Amino acid sequence: MMGHAHGKKKRKRMPLWKRVTLNLAALVVLAFAVAPFWIADTPEIFDESRSLHEALGAADADGKFVVAVVTADFCLRCQLYKRGALADPRVKEWIDAYAETAYVKWPFESDAMKQLQTRSFPMTVVMRNDEVISKKHGGMSAEELLYFLHESTASGSKTAQGL
Repeated sequence: MMGHAHGKKKRKRMPLWKRVTLNLAALVVLAFAVAPFWIADTPEIFDESRSLHEALGAADADGKFVVAVVTADFCLRCQLYKRGALADPRVKEWIDAYAETAYVKWPFESDAMKQLQTRSFPMTVVMRNDEVISKKHGGMSAEELLYFLHESTASGSKTAQGL
């Protein structure tokens, strides 16, 4: 007899550290494969190259508000918000008429996030003259966003009530 009752060799288990490492590597590969489909395009109303500081300067010069959106690539609600309300033509029309925009992307713009007093996303912030007027955490539908913008700007501009 050979030492095994049934003639089967006992399988040697892979060490835990190797299994964890292989699983993490598989997740990284999967993330890179899915990322192009997961991450929504930047909505047309935002210029990614424009900083919050630049948007505030342009808004002051034109007598407009600033609508800043804080987002992150890994955030599912951010991606849905970008594909939905932030891409809606009615929102674009309101923004074009009454506001400048700032697209604040985590982790690249931590100074802007401090100025906006936020650590979460998505976050929509309405500002005027370097001052936060209102902010709302979470994604919204186009109707909810337009309502939020109207309410946020009601005391600051009678013309922003339009649309």
